[in-house]
Amino acid sequence: MALTLKRWLSLATAAQAERLAKLADTSVKSLRHITAGRRNGSAETAIRIAAASVQVDESPGEIAQPSICPACKNCQFFRRAP
Repeated sequence: MALTLKRWLSLATAAQAERLAKLADTSVKSLRHITAGRRNGSAETAIRIAAASVQVDESPGEIAQPSICPACKNCQFFRRAP
């Protein structure tokens, strides 16, 4: 089961969070702003973060794209295969 970005960051080490940010072309500060609700992630950002989450060494798990971008929660094109 995929994790929320907030849960992923709570389980990750500082090095893993830095690696995620680098792979997703963002910053740890921006990731934390998204989890705190100070900013919404775009669909493009959500895609990059979710894809990067599985590339981090010893990753806590995959990040669920809809946990990052409010639009992804209701998108008819974003559906996980069973």
